Amino acid sequence: MPLHNPRWLYYSLGREVVDAGACGSAPTNTAAKGSLTFTVAPGQTFIDLDNLNFHASSGTVNAAVGDYILIHDTTIVPTVTYKAPNQGSTDFWPGSSSGSSLAGDNYHFEWTETSECRRIVAIEPLSSGHRIFVDDPWQFEHSGDGTSSADDVLLRKYDSSGPSIATTKDITNPVRRLLFSSDTIPSFCMEHSIRNRDVGSYSTEQSTNAPGSANDSKQLTRVFRGCKVVEWELSSSVDAELRYRCLFDALSTYTDTGRLETNNKGDRYIAHRMFQNTATDDASRKASGIASGSEKPFMFYNGSVEAFGSSLGFVSSFELRGKTGVELFHTIQSNPVAETVDADNLSTKQVPYGGTRNASIIREGREEFTMEIDVVLTDATLLHRLRSHLETSGTVGSADNLIHLHFTKPVLSGGTQANAQSLRILIDDYVITEVPIPVPDEMGLLHSKILLEPRNVKVISQDTLYHC
Repeated sequence: MPLHNPRWLYYSLGREVVDAGACGSAPTNTAAKGSLTFTVAPGQTFIDLDNLNFHASSGTVNAAVGDYILIHDTTIVPTVTYKAPNQGSTDFWPGSSSGSSLAGDNYHFEWTETSECRRIVAIEPLSSGHRIFVDDPWQFEHSGDGTSSADDVLLRKYDSSGPSIATTKDITNPVRRLLFSSDTIPSFCMEHSIRNRDVGSYSTEQSTNAPGSANDSKQLTRVFRGCKVVEWELSSSVDAELRYRCLFDALSTYTDTGRLETNNKGDRYIAHRMFQNTATDDASRKASGIASGSEKPFMFYNGSVEAFGSSLGFVSSFELRGKTGVELFHTIQSNPVAETVDADNLSTKQVPYGGTRNASIIREGREEFTMEIDVVLTDATLLHRLRSHLETSGTVGSADNLIHLHFTKPVLSGGTQANAQSLRILIDDYVITEVPIPVPDEMGLLHSKILLEPRNVKVISQDTLYHC
């Protein structure tokens, strides 16, 4: 698919943190909410607050379902797992508040702050305060003891204070995030819905959707659940868009069978149609990743490739591939489950045989990266680096040895390029494994496909998403 934001790269790499200083802006009349009541553990899907009021001098604003919670945490964690990371005074993302920053995005760093942002999906009143449930588990521990030493919790909304694309095509109140790999990757659901008759409503249960009836839309809705990316690829070529491809495995597939049942001929599951019932206003379009002005994919001609401290100006294509090491296992689970069928002997089970025939374990193994760059050779530097057999890595505060893929969406006159939609892929600790140099035709160009084996891939994005 054409890539217009980093959402799929989050599910390919696995870790996401946001720049707390560049994550939208506080809604009107709000300020930092004191602190967490209790410490948040990795994998937890909620936080506890003493109340929902985000106080400011001019009033009170309550948090609600659909808003976003930002935990500002300055604790740093490593972005590499295959070696002991180097740690200095300014070599972490998004940069030391007292030293030089990493605003250029192309400096070498191996640590990051752990601020996270999540969407509120439910609020439960407690005897003292509230429990806020979020749409995706927290990935890092956050300190909380109800005192001023705990991590700050801030409120974010998709309103005038949130990120949006200006008429000049740059982002007002942009969100900057870092994606990197670690010991696990998030799971997701993939919904697939098709129908060959445009009858009935998209947003309500179709109670007269029985097979063969006048209002039968012949809709098929499936939800692939427990999905994890197995392989992924990021590629582009001359005058083409930045493309993403992935393979994923699912633990089970839910199929809506409501229209096959005698007593309930309507769909139990209402399909999420993007423009009919999911992203029907400006705020929901932003949350869905298709904010107005952001749908255009990143293009090859608005990108650059840097390596060894200089720009590779004659790159015609590249491919960056990753394997997550995910593997599914089937185990003996339980006794067979009887199937329920209708009058035509069609199964009405949403998950056949109660899921006993589906995989029960997903193991995440060793990740691997490979990269291929098609370049016109202008000097012998690449050949010399191949002959040296040296691992190429960055150094603190320098981008000399990084491979840096930078894609941006241009802004119009009056806009600020620093606030443009951008995607930066930083490739570190790699070995050149092959530089074939074919004999060119007479007066032809000397092309070569450079093969690399990176150990580390990080992505810095500036976009309109509070959370991928």
